[in-house]
Amino acid sequence: MDQKHVVPNQFSDLHLSVGDSFNIESLANNNRYQVRLIGYVEDDSLIVSAPKIKGKAIQLPEGKLLKVRLIAGKYACGFQTQVICSRRLPFLYSHLSYPEKFNAVAIRQGSRVRLTMAAEIAEAEKGTLHGEWPVSARIVDLSSSGARILSKKPLAASGSRLRVSFQTEVDGIFRQHQLQAIVRNIAEADEGYLYGVQFNGVIDEQRVHISGFVYQQMLGRGELAPVS
Repeated sequence: MDQKHVVPNQFSDLHLSVGDSFNIESLANNNRYQVRLIGYVEDDSLIVSAPKIKGKAIQLPEGKLLKVRLIAGKYACGFQTQVICSRRLPFLYSHLSYPEKFNAVAIRQGSRVRLTMAAEIAEAEKGTLHGEWPVSARIVDLSSSGARILSKKPLAASGSRLRVSFQTEVDGIFRQHQLQAIVRNIAEADEGYLYGVQFNGVIDEQRVHISGFVYQQMLGRGELAPVS
């Protein structure tokens, strides 16, 4: 079997890099924070940066139980860990217990997430549609294959071709997308009009980044990779 399609069963198989981000959640109060990997010693501990609240680093108490969720390549992963110790020098960081087991699921391109994201909508080709372009709108549902767009005013008829521009961020890496799309369905909403669009001509790099963004949103909300 081709190894690239095998779901990792050991933490070291994830091939994480220094600086990769984790979402951690306290089992005691469900508070969620983001930390970054500083390093790890296999079968011993993970070393992570201190989480920040309003830009200020906070210390993780020793013994605290945490759920960890992260994106590793084409996988979304989750595991449970415990704070072994925290240190303040040369900067605030913590050792977490090395995960004995974890859940990993392959990122599927069709997965979608509800959100609110600014977008700019324009004609796919200038002069092909009536009205003034571009138009500001919001993406309220996103996958790597399409989106649901909320506009305060009518945009275009079903079958019309548009250009949808928006930005995503995965692990501190920002991508500006300008994707060709075709309107597949239209519905009225309390705040305007909802347009279901299908993306066309999405290159692999964009597809993977959008899928990673979708999964990162799901991980941050605790909607994916449950940890027992």
